[in-house]
Amino acid sequence: MSATPTFPALTEPDAIQAVIGLARWCGQQGWVPATSGNFSARIDLARAAITATGGDKGETTEANVIVADIDDNLTGTPHPRLSAEGPLHLQLYKDDPSIGAVVHAHPVSAVVLSRRHLDRGKIVIEGWEMQKAIRGIATHQSTIELPIFANDQDTRRLGLRVSQAMASWTQPVFGYLIAGHGIYAWGKDAREARRHLEAYAHLLTLILEEERRT
Repeated sequence: MSATPTFPALTEPDAIQAVIGLARWCGQQGWVPATSGNFSARIDLARAAITATGGDKGETTEANVIVADIDDNLTGTPHPRLSAEGPLHLQLYKDDPSIGAVVHAHPVSAVVLSRRHLDRGKIVIEGWEMQKAIRGIATHQSTIELPIFANDQDTRRLGLRVSQAMASWTQPVFGYLIAGHGIYAWGKDAREARRHLEAYAHLLTLILEEERRT
């Protein structure tokens, strides 16, 4: 029996527009300097719309978004315009059919803290009101974690490392950090993925400021 999609179904044009909206919004935050960042939205169990390699993501248009087959781009010859980081998006879609959108950005707090805490393998977040913006978290008295992975130019391999780690996560986790690189966050749709990214970025900024003062 095949898996049942649990994400909001999107047409290809709607998925492309969702990607454009995410990319431009992150550009407005200053989180995708130069050609950095990647954004995607699932179309169905087999395909996702995703920003193409290169270009200023804050100025993304339809011409800068491709439709990628998930399995083909993970195991076969990748789409010629697929970003080197594309497999990290596609592996998440392959592993979890409830994921409807993935965002990758470079908030300064995420880049700095991911290097500082790499040896710990995670950042523990507790006591902040903003934690309740993460799905499944109802109180600031909870503890949530953001896993950290060492950077790897082989993103298919890195995606598999994340995939293996996900199997052991026991609390709500909707993002991870790559050391010295940035943050990946996701949700059931583009709206939730954006909310999770914004919440994580704000929480990391608070932690960075707190560490600076101690």
